[in-house]
Amino acid sequence: SRVRRAGSPRLLSPGSAVSVALSVLKSVGVGYAALCGAVFFFQRQLQYFPSKSHPPAPGAIHPAFRDILEVELLSADGTRCLAWHWPAPPAGAAVPPFFWLRAPGGGGYTESALRAACAALRQQYPWLGWVDVLMFHGNAGDRSHRLGWMHLLRDGLGLSVTVLDYRGYGGSAGSPSEQGLIADGLAAAQWLRAKRAAEGSVGRPLVLWGESIGSGVAI
Repeated sequence: SRVRRAGSPRLLSPGSAVSVALSVLKSVGVGYAALCGAVFFFQRQLQYFPSKSHPPAPGAIHPAFRDILEVELLSADGTRCLAWHWPAPPAGAAVPPFFWLRAPGGGGYTESALRAACAALRQQYPWLGWVDVLMFHGNAGDRSHRLGWMHLLRDGLGLSVTVLDYRGYGGSAGSPSEQGLIADGLAAAQWLRAKRAAEGSVGRPLVLWGESIGSGVAI
């Protein structure tokens, strides 16, 4: 008779080893296919993280924002998009405090130092009051999360600022997609051009500000 010591490894026959390997590969293949399918069907949810609800009125967030206007735009495919437009301040207006800046900002600027820097830039470049900035934000949040930037650009540098909420963001209709975001950005730019033409200020410089995924829209 054949004796095998307890605890000694049992060797698989070549046929059994191949069968186990195929079984493992099949399980891995099924799992990989399921993962690819999930990524395909949920790719937009993995790419875009919008705040879908309509944000509060700017003046309700802080009195400093009460002059911001809400604008309704129609994209090329008829999708209704919303934006906030903040006209440039009157010429010679003082730079107000940046109340939202609690700690030193970028470059170690304190709030008072940042205000002084903005005032110096306005004096050095008085034409800044003629610049329109159109901001295309990133893939998360909505226009209300860019109020700090709006305040810095408008009240700090004296620019006109417009922030677009793409389809599916901040109360805008539809769902986000690459082509949809580009179409919405084009509609916002066309709205600004039409506004400038109606005001007789066609020569105003237009700056496209892209944040994260918004850089692709700007380009």
